[in-house]
Amino acid sequence: MTKPREDQIELWLDHWEECTARGQEVDLEALCQAHPECLDELRRRIGALTQADLLLSATPCLDTDENLFPTVPQDEILSGHIELTRLKEHAQGAIGKVYVAQDPQLNRKVAIKCLQARHVTNDHYRNRFLIEAEITSRLNHPGVIPVHGVGQTKAGCPFYVMPFVEGVTLQQAIDTYYLNCKDYSSIKSNLEFRELLQHFVAICETIGYAHTRGIAHRDLKPENILLGRYGESLVVDWGLAAPFDRDPAAKESGEATLVPGEPGLSSLPTSTPGAGTPAYMSPEQASGSIAFHASSDIYSLGAILYCICCGHSPAEGFDGDIQGLKAFIIQQKWPHPRSIQPQCPQAIEAICLKAMSEKPRNRYASAMYLAQEVKRFLADERVKAHRESKFAGVLRFFSPASANGSDDLPFIDTGCPGSDWLIHSGWIEPPRKSAYQYRFTPVGSEADCPDRPHGD
Repeated sequence: MTKPREDQIELWLDHWEECTARGQEVDLEALCQAHPECLDELRRRIGALTQADLLLSATPCLDTDENLFPTVPQDEILSGHIELTRLKEHAQGAIGKVYVAQDPQLNRKVAIKCLQARHVTNDHYRNRFLIEAEITSRLNHPGVIPVHGVGQTKAGCPFYVMPFVEGVTLQQAIDTYYLNCKDYSSIKSNLEFRELLQHFVAICETIGYAHTRGIAHRDLKPENILLGRYGESLVVDWGLAAPFDRDPAAKESGEATLVPGEPGLSSLPTSTPGAGTPAYMSPEQASGSIAFHASSDIYSLGAILYCICCGHSPAEGFDGDIQGLKAFIIQQKWPHPRSIQPQCPQAIEAICLKAMSEKPRNRYASAMYLAQEVKRFLADERVKAHRESKFAGVLRFFSPASANGSDDLPFIDTGCPGSDWLIHSGWIEPPRKSAYQYRFTPVGSEADCPDRPHGD
């Protein structure tokens, strides 16, 4: 820059400082009208002076909004620019596609979900996608991935950005368990099964929170549950989520009703008939009922628990079309878990069957109650859905290591308090060589218990 231009900019800076000190605004474009090529440089120097003044200021309220943004009016909208690079396709759903990308500004990996190109011009799918983004972002819970922001590509395709969580789906974890359980010891098999149940409890609590906000997921299945590498249990893909009328208990929870505000919601039905995955649908969903309530999600949670107990969905082995599959679900023709896995705890089967009751009124009143039942099992407490025998109750009371709700246990360990009296009184049998304490070991796994009777 030539010296005359430099001198002129210095004069303008002096003028700007004088006006600022008097509280007067300066029109920089009018000031540089004779030399427009100097406008950018003047703005840069004014910005530098402003930052220098801010750093040198010793006022006690330095961290207030007014001091952090001294030149920005309070009613002005702040906007920023985020660059995402190295996009790589990660997964694809019915209407959306997920990419993994790098945020170079914060040096982090993020996930980008966008509407598939073939749906960009479809108002229904577009509105549904935007509603999904809003609902996901407003469900403030550890079991829901937070949304960093939303945007739109130059081609008009909407997208939203989330943290990228490395892990596997619950379905992959279940498949891995049943594939490898034959090589597990009985202790490892039991621990792995209980870990799946702990994830299930976290899922129920996430859905319980969504229900208190008046939001139903409507497509719960193991593929829509993400398990992080450090114990995270995340419910994903809220693309079919919809609001419903909360019950009085939810209204008393203190949580505000989540009413999506995206344009177009009023033109969407509260529930799309038949929406969801047939193998995990409730009978009322499968029948195409318009009315929807939290109880349909509770049925789907029961179907997920069924998958944990059996290794597959309730509709496994069905050979027919979609309509036939829905009829299969409506008529409750699926086999009970213990008919597939005899070692499935009776208490867990009872919880599963109650959650999957044909009539909504016979299911758990809320997802939180369902979570509490599984917690009781994990804590070796009596499960309300299961009528255990007095004998099983005695076993559970005197033997914390014994299984909750297993009426098949032939003995109690003599090392537990009071066992000698129980044996002497005839309440229980003394230990014998073939006796064993309960471990959940799926059919086909004989590790660590070679003399266990088959089918017990």
